[in-house]
Amino acid sequence: MKFLDDNLKSESDEVLLKRSYKYWCNDENQYKAVCVKKIISMGLKQLNKYVNTLEHGRANIEKKKNGICENRMVIEEGISHLRGFLISSFGSQRLLVKETNIKKINFQYFIKK
Repeated sequence: MKFLDDNLKSESDEVLLKRSYKYWCNDENQYKAVCVKKIISMGLKQLNKYVNTLEHGRANIEKKKNGICENRMVIEEGISHLRGFLISSFGSQRLLVKETNIKKINFQYFIKK
């Protein structure tokens, strides 16, 4: 395991993204392999969906408006900027960070106390 950990630490991003990740699929009752680059790509796609949802402000079911439906949040009108980060860990000494573009949005979010 130390050998793998050392390799992951020193590999370039390009080589790391070409690695295969193997996991057990409960639905198909078998092992499956997927490229790390595909997992990162799917993660960024999901992160962008979250960012786009936050861009809409508060959800309104009657008007079928997408947005946030969370009682623990205060959502106010006002200009702010939003960015998402996807942080992936490989081994014990390697992080790969990807980020979304900064979006200017018309809402500000606060956590209720």
